[in-house]
Amino acid sequence: FNYSKAISKSIERINQNKFFKIIDEHAKWIKEQQEDKVISLNYESYKNDLEISKSQNDKLKEIENFISPYYFEFSQNTLDENEYEKDMKEQRDRWIEILRKDIYVNEAINLLKDLSEINSVEVLSQLNIN
Repeated sequence: FNYSKAISKSIERINQNKFFKIIDEHAKWIKEQQEDKVISLNYESYKNDLEISKSQNDKLKEIENFISPYYFEFSQNTLDENEYEKDMKEQRDRWIEILRKDIYVNEAINLLKDLSEINSVEVLSQLNIN
């Protein structure tokens, strides 16, 4: 398999994306917190730790501002307008909204787009008959 071109483009996008940077920083902070077995009995130090924790959580909330540039649509068949279909429409609309805010789905689409742009001369995969 020759995915190196698509993978390197994906890594570059991830490294330059501010939302992925926030996720990475938060993951590192959580790891540090899990490894830190000391809790200070000093009130000011404890209060400072709580402020740092709140600050980290506030940074993570910034990810909620992510909206994919891609348009998601549920393909409709001819559906009846009964209660079941109305309920299903609400669920589909919620699902579409979740997809629009999912940074990982967005990067997966970008990666698929990169793979589709590989020239036909380049070998993407090869079957070994031996």
